[in-house]
Amino acid sequence: MSNSPEIVLTFDDGFLDNWTHVFPMAKRLGFKFTIFINPEFVDPRDIVRPTLDDVAAGKISNEKLDWWGFLSWPEMRIMEESGLVDIQSHTLTHTWHFSGEKIVDYHHPGDSYQWLTWNRHPETKPFWMNKFDEELVPFGTPIYEHGRSIAVRRYEQSREVDKQLAEFTAQSGGASFFEQADWRAQIEHEHKLILKDSAGTSRFETEAEHQDRVKSEVVDAKCIIEQKLNKEVRFVCWPGGAETELARQIALDSGHLATTKGVKPNAPSSGDPTHIYRVSSWFNAPIPMWLKWWILDGQFDRASQVRSLNAALASSLANLRRFFVQ
Repeated sequence: MSNSPEIVLTFDDGFLDNWTHVFPMAKRLGFKFTIFINPEFVDPRDIVRPTLDDVAAGKISNEKLDWWGFLSWPEMRIMEESGLVDIQSHTLTHTWHFSGEKIVDYHHPGDSYQWLTWNRHPETKPFWMNKFDEELVPFGTPIYEHGRSIAVRRYEQSREVDKQLAEFTAQSGGASFFEQADWRAQIEHEHKLILKDSAGTSRFETEAEHQDRVKSEVVDAKCIIEQKLNKEVRFVCWPGGAETELARQIALDSGHLATTKGVKPNAPSSGDPTHIYRVSSWFNAPIPMWLKWWILDGQFDRASQVRSLNAALASSLANLRRFFVQ
């Protein structure tokens, strides 16, 4: 074994820029990396999109390069076949679920509960970054306390209560209702009136249901990736660092060699080869995901987007190099 510091470079979620930008850089600089993907977010189309290599060859301009979205299976096959990229599991859904009876918000225009739509309309997940209809879940739907899919016992709210609140919101103006300064007080008052007449049929999933759902998150993801890419999936990375002993045991029992354990700026060795800490470049350097959210807010023009993305990738790699050379 080498005495030099060694790292594994990983990217989560299977974003398209892993193909368009990171993979060409890997070929040019000679580094290998792992992508942890969620099968439900994979672009189902049989497409292979242009990359920075095509820009260099003059086939497409930098400004027209499309990097906003998720990877397709053909793109992942090409990367796997290169020997530079290893595709592994990030679980099946990468979502959140309600975890209790406490209401923390109501679905309204511009909120951050995209996962409401993912859960009710999973077919939209691969395309939500480019085309997202927040009204697929009616405005006014109550948002209960929630957590990562892997980590929580799912709370199933009353759909009848949801329906009545959505009707109230629609009758009160729909999206424009939320322009009123007291919209929250109004909807909370209506919610109390609805609950007085009908408590609905809310419930928590049973322990058996919870175990089956977590097993599906882990095992189904593994099976789909293995079938689509004709390879063995040996590692699973928990979305958001959320893990439980149940999920971890299911992963090991189903043939995974190891799972990740959180993300830290200076992660120690866990001492357990089946439990891998990760070091995050988020703490000390800009990375593409932060830029994406800024771009989504319209703060950069297209040319600036591409330049900033390239700079962020280079900065992240430089940050990791400085960390391990110390």
